[in-house]
Amino acid sequence: AAIVPVAMAQPCESALQESIPQVATAENNLEGQAILQTHLGTVYEQLGQLKDACQWLQVAKRSYEALGNVEQAQTLQLRITDLLKRGPLS
Repeated sequence: AAIVPVAMAQPCESALQESIPQVATAENNLEGQAILQTHLGTVYEQLGQLKDACQWLQVAKRSYEALGNVEQAQTLQLRITDLLKRGPLS
C-alpha cells in the first residue's frame, strides 16, 4: 500500500469520496470504482481509521470479485485480515 502523508490524507479522502459517484455513472465503470474504493481504504488506513479502511477494502474486494479478478480480491482480503489483526476497530 502506498504511504500517504497524513497532511495530504484528508484532502485525498474528500476527493476520492467525491470521485466515486462520478466514476460509477461514467459508463458503469466497476473497475474504476474498485480502484477508487481501494485507494479510499488506503487513505483511511493511513489516517488510522481502521474500521473505515476495512469497510472500503471490503467494498473494493466485492467489486473485484464481481469483475472476476480473483487475484486482486485475494490481495485485498489479506490486507483486511492484516488490519483486523492490528487490534480493535473503532
